[in-house]
Amino acid sequence: FFSLQARVARAASGDVEDALRLLAWPIGLLFLVGHYALFRHLTGSWPAAALGALSALVVRNALGGEYWGFSGLRDVLPRAIASGLTPLLVLAFLRLRGHPLFAGYFLLVGLAANLHPVSGLHLAQISAVAHLWLSRFQTRAWRDVLLGVPLFAIGALPFILRYVPAQEHLSDPALLPVVREALHYRYPYLLFPLDPSSVISVTFHAGLPIAVLLW
Repeated sequence: FFSLQARVARAASGDVEDALRLLAWPIGLLFLVGHYALFRHLTGSWPAAALGALSALVVRNALGGEYWGFSGLRDVLPRAIASGLTPLLVLAFLRLRGHPLFAGYFLLVGLAANLHPVSGLHLAQISAVAHLWLSRFQTRAWRDVLLGVPLFAIGALPFILRYVPAQEHLSDPALLPVVREALHYRYPYLLFPLDPSSVISVTFHAGLPIAVLLW
């Protein structure tokens, strides 16, 4: 993403902030088109799909400060590109289920993981569980998922080859407090003690699936 930003900056005024302003337009368009395509498939109505796509732009805060939406310049990030591709990938999931080549869907998700690895991995996991559940855990569904695992890895290979060899293991105990402080700053809901806002957020979002299951 940074190399893309640098190329856009060189082609424009040379200012990296100007590059972000230029990138905001295609990323925002991708976000809108992706959601419109999915909602149009689900509803069959273009007005409903258009309203749904516009409403998807509204930023919604979730667990630990995570969010969904696109608000312009501050959201010109790899995760925003992944958010725009996610509805298209979900649409591919819906259309390819039952097709003999469904396992190839996981290759597409693996390619998307190069943009934002966390989003790609989570989508692959959710897709695998959903496919098994909707297929009532039939043998064919297990075969699709088992074939999908290496295909996902192949798609994500550019990220894997760059990330895995570059890992640096923490060997100096003196750095542990610094690393813990950094993790707590970025993910305030992972490590104790939790601040009150994180406790409320974790409790609320953990209670949602429980309420759905009980209902």
